[in-house]
Amino acid sequence: KLNETQIDFVFTCLINGLKDNNEKNRELYATSIGYLSMKLNKKHLADVFECLNELEDENECICALCEQSLETVSTKLNGKQLDRVFSAFIHGLKHTNEWFRRSCAKSLVIIATKASEKQLEEVVNVLMSGLKDRDNDVRKSCTESLGVVSEKLNEKQLENAIHILIDGLKDKGKYVRNSCAISLGIITFIQIKKHLKNFNEME
Repeated sequence: KLNETQIDFVFTCLINGLKDNNEKNRELYATSIGYLSMKLNKKHLADVFECLNELEDENECICALCEQSLETVSTKLNGKQLDRVFSAFIHGLKHTNEWFRRSCAKSLVIIATKASEKQLEEVVNVLMSGLKDRDNDVRKSCTESLGVVSEKLNEKQLENAIHILIDGLKDKGKYVRNSCAISLGIITFIQIKKHLKNFNEME
């Protein structure tokens, strides 16, 4: 078990690695920092995000940083940092690498409920676009995320989500179809709960 001095030493070595000239090495260092995130404080994370500023592969490094322990990292981020995380995952869903798109889609499942109103609009749009992805796992994760965020959607967003999930029931992938059905079930359950609450308040 590392003490604070040892954590600071390891962190300093890793953050210096983010300045490496090799893109793959930078992403590896970012992933390693992600593994250490349970032990990092807000100051550490602020230093990481400052170091990632204006890097050519900033989005890839942010995704690598958050991939291993996103739930933990997200609780320590401020609004601006969280905005950059959402932006990285949204851009990641348009990446040419299927594995990378798959990873970003799965991460959005975890973090989607933390989206602000502005972020939510972008997240919903990219998730719906993700249902047209050629990769089964990407489509499946996007449908799961739509179910997760459904409680936060406005009427228009919800209507669009329902239409695209219904279309997804015809998907060639069995698990994608199952995921669409589950998300539609979640949306139905949430809507029934809301109607019952409104009904009870009227009595």
